[in-house]
Amino acid sequence: MRASFDATRRGGVVVPLGMVDWGVTVDLPVNDLAMRGREIRSCQYGNVDVRRDLPRFARVLESGLLDPAAMVDRTYPLAEAGKALAAAADRELITAVLLPQC
Repeated sequence: MRASFDATRRGGVVVPLGMVDWGVTVDLPVNDLAMRGREIRSCQYGNVDVRRDLPRFARVLESGLLDPAAMVDRTYPLAEAGKALAAAADRELITAVLLPQC
């Protein structure tokens, strides 16, 4: 993160992606933030606006322009939600889908 911040031009924006351990911190020069107009922005879940974007996503999926299977690493029955969370925490997968029990 520090390297990306250092490489950012005046008025530039750094958008950190990915996750690390909760206790990890980064030291940044305060004057570069204040005097050079650099910014750091969060982008959790792509900054989705659920009311606006979910209907759009649904239309794209329904039209066949996007294959949802390509975005899912694995499916789990609802009873195995703990396993899905553990796999995500261990970075064994990115996207898991929980299926309701029939």
